[in-house]
Amino acid sequence: MSARLRTKRENVRSRLIWILWIAVAIGSIILISIGDYGLLKMLKIQRDRDQILGQVDDIKQEIDRIETKIEKIQTDSAYIEKEARERLGMSKPGEKIYRTVP
Repeated sequence: MSARLRTKRENVRSRLIWILWIAVAIGSIILISIGDYGLLKMLKIQRDRDQILGQVDDIKQEIDRIETKIEKIQTDSAYIEKEARERLGMSKPGEKIYRTVP
């Protein structure tokens, strides 16, 4: 076998190896990015999780406000009177209510 033929075969083999490595790299990138456990899916799941955790925090704050209001209603007669006056327009006997029209 001549040196020229041997060099040509080595060049072909070298190119095939590089093509194989590039194909494996591209395939790996596609699987990592797009598959069920891919990067894009993980990022979407993380965004959804963060959004849900934000909603949970909002709901916890609303629960705290409601529990505080329940506690006031059960124990604070001044609060009950204030709410009755403001929400229901109630008044004590003999009081006059003045309403302003915007």
